[in-house]
Amino acid sequence: MQSVDAILADLGLDQTPRLVVFNKIDRLENGAERLRMLCRRYQAVAVSAARREGLDALVDSADRLVFHREKKGTFRFSEAGAKVDQGVTQKI
Repeated sequence: MQSVDAILADLGLDQTPRLVVFNKIDRLENGAERLRMLCRRYQAVAVSAARREGLDALVDSADRLVFHREKKGTFRFSEAGAKVDQGVTQKI
């Protein structure tokens, strides 16, 4: 993340709103708690296209980012069959 932050700063885009997405979460092994922590830390969305998980949260987050809407949502993702819910209220 530090490399991305540095590149965005070099391009003068460090103040531009962005959406952080952790992709391919289906490849994690025993990492549900760490992923949950990273999503909170970076206000990120976790997705797996292979399992079709997190895609609704991704679309909702993109919608809020583009249209500056405040919305309460639930990010849902699963890793090794474990369901994780995180209620979020934020203005992006």
